[in-house]
Amino acid sequence: GGMAPRIAAAFAVALAAAARGVEASSIVDQLFGNTFGATPTISVANLSAALEAWPGYDVAVFYYSPYGEAGKFTSQVLPLWDQVARWHKAKKTKRLVVAKFSCESSRAHQQLCFDVAMVQQYPTIAFYGYSRLSFRRGRLARATVYRGLALAEALRDWTVAMRWISWTQRFGDRLLQLLWFKPTPEQLELADLRAREARRQLDLERRLELASAKLAERTRSAASSDALHRSWDSLLADLALEADQDTDLADVPGPAKPQPGFDREKKSPPSA
Repeated sequence: GGMAPRIAAAFAVALAAAARGVEASSIVDQLFGNTFGATPTISVANLSAALEAWPGYDVAVFYYSPYGEAGKFTSQVLPLWDQVARWHKAKKTKRLVVAKFSCESSRAHQQLCFDVAMVQQYPTIAFYGYSRLSFRRGRLARATVYRGLALAEALRDWTVAMRWISWTQRFGDRLLQLLWFKPTPEQLELADLRAREARRQLDLERRLELASAKLAERTRSAASSDALHRSWDSLLADLALEADQDTDLADVPGPAKPQPGFDREKKSPPSA
């Protein structure tokens, strides 16, 4: 009798949470007392940070779907993961988060599972450590997937082993940094800043050289244009001068033509 109202309330609150961008799965866990496994749920933001870079602690995640056949199998394996989470909580394990994450709660969950974490089946148990744990490329090199038996002891021992490997990687890096064989994160950040500043200066110099070349080209083009204008003006002046000279020659009278019957030698008319 009291279960149906709680389901309706959970559905309504989940819809409202989705509209506000709140983790619906966490609200449902609160309403139902986290009955779908005692393992805490990791948020999208925290899981995204753990996938991007080591956030200062290791993360062991149980990816699952509560629906269909995958949901049935999850309900069988998740209690084993709950035992692992309770064991680490009792041991007060430092720098380790044991959590679960539903890949079907929202579109953001789906994108994070399939596009970033590359989850291929349900359930998938992954461990994200300090440095390389697999032969995968990119940020997934820090991840390794459990492929052992579905036993609580096996899962627990696997998380302990992965945490030990991650700790040794951190210790080795720190030792190398103290011995100056490996730069510290601060030194790496400073070197990155210097490299970016050098690239910026080089880009600025290239831009200045390009601007100077363009300015010189425009100057040469303007000088050529001025020379062309001067040549054209000189040609027009020469043509005008020649036209004026032709006009002056046309105004000068030519030699007189002899009249008929006029003897130019005797300069007198002929006798009858």
